[in-house]
Amino acid sequence: MKQNRFRLNRNQNRILFIFLFVGLLIFGIGHIFRVLQSGHDEYSVLKRLGQTAAGVMHYDDLIHLNALPEDTLKVQYTIIKKLLAEIKNINPTAHFAYIYLIRDGKVYFMADSEPKDSPDCSPAGQELTEATNVDKSMMNVGSKATIEFSKDRWGNWVSILVPLKHPNTGKNMAVFGMDFDGKALKAEQRNNLLNELLLVILSLISLFLFNKVFSDSIKLKDEFDLLKKTEQELLEAKEKAEESDRLKTSFLKNISHEIRTPMNTILGFANLLKEQDLSVEYKELFLNNMVKSGERMLNTIYDIIELSRIQSGQVKLSFGRTNIQEQIDMIQEKFYPIAMGKNLECSCAITPDDMYVIFYTDRDLLSSIFQKLLWNAFKFTSKGFVKVGYEIKDSMLFFYVKDSGVGVNEDQKSFIFNYFRQGNESLTRTFEGAGTGLAIAKGYVEMLNGQIWVESEPGVGSTFYFTIPYYKHDPNLPI
Repeated sequence: MKQNRFRLNRNQNRILFIFLFVGLLIFGIGHIFRVLQSGHDEYSVLKRLGQTAAGVMHYDDLIHLNALPEDTLKVQYTIIKKLLAEIKNINPTAHFAYIYLIRDGKVYFMADSEPKDSPDCSPAGQELTEATNVDKSMMNVGSKATIEFSKDRWGNWVSILVPLKHPNTGKNMAVFGMDFDGKALKAEQRNNLLNELLLVILSLISLFLFNKVFSDSIKLKDEFDLLKKTEQELLEAKEKAEESDRLKTSFLKNISHEIRTPMNTILGFANLLKEQDLSVEYKELFLNNMVKSGERMLNTIYDIIELSRIQSGQVKLSFGRTNIQEQIDMIQEKFYPIAMGKNLECSCAITPDDMYVIFYTDRDLLSSIFQKLLWNAFKFTSKGFVKVGYEIKDSMLFFYVKDSGVGVNEDQKSFIFNYFRQGNESLTRTFEGAGTGLAIAKGYVEMLNGQIWVESEPGVGSTFYFTIPYYKHDPNLPI
């Protein structure tokens, strides 16, 4: 009989399944996102690799080379060529490392990483006849490293080009370059994505099958237990079921569409990617749509998990020294491109003096509050402006996010900060979202001992206000 204590009932099994499903889904989407992101990050890594390699160049030796055949007789040429060979050997994915300069509008090699007897060797003074406009413009772009995608008779290439400055004059005197096989890079990224998609789909199918078997195994016990319940227990179960239905209806109404739609998109484009005769343009289009759908679903799941952490008290405060300018800089960096994309005026009522307004708070939570409110403002604003500002009153910081968007009806102000509630909860609504952003912002504000509210007029815009204490000293430390 003791072993019955450890047997799960149907509700427990359902909760366990939801947790496992959500956890596996988050892990899978996160893994796919990392694979997709790694494709973009890989180019950034290559750029940093090129910058690092360019940084170890012997500039004092380079100034003695003029990209002429007689340079091969100079000891400096031997030193530079040896250094280029070492750079290539350290980076086995690189096919070539070289240095060139521009003379009379033409590209001439100064040295490269290939042995003198190699057919791929480009001796000093040899002209690169297939040089592109990017190659020719590199000596005029300051110190900015550039990634170039090119194709020639030898193949497809991803080239990292870094201008090299004269040690005395500071002007660009040559260009350092590294070539990587572009076709191999894209093939590797595509194979990684397909493998991870297949793994996630198979894992989810396995979880559904396991849950079905496990549910059937406890079904008889659950039915037997129901027969032994008293009238009071049945009434309590009825009340709980009604409450569960209300919560489930609200939950499904707000987020099922946000999960199901992007998941169908991901699976649909994944199947299309199996076609062998797809062009590169279509593949990139499909992958971009999968990334956007994955990000949309991942954000929804992350918000749900964050709400769960807030409700269960798992979010821990970490106070630190900050100022208004730091917060605004982070906001502008993240949201300025969004404002530009929607042709909105994005402004901050902040002056240079505000960088000296020092206070203590949980910087991560404060940043998250701003982000949630700004996401909400940009989502519901199609023209006009989004403005951020603050003022100090009675030892409190009053922040606001103001927009010229669609506004909020009076009857909606009472519930838009509730979990999974939105002004328009129809599945045919214009705006995406699960209705979690404002609830998370409210939870964070209350954790910081503040308040949040909205003033709005439909068709004119909204202003979301929130307050936090103006701590001039860390409240967790003695004064």
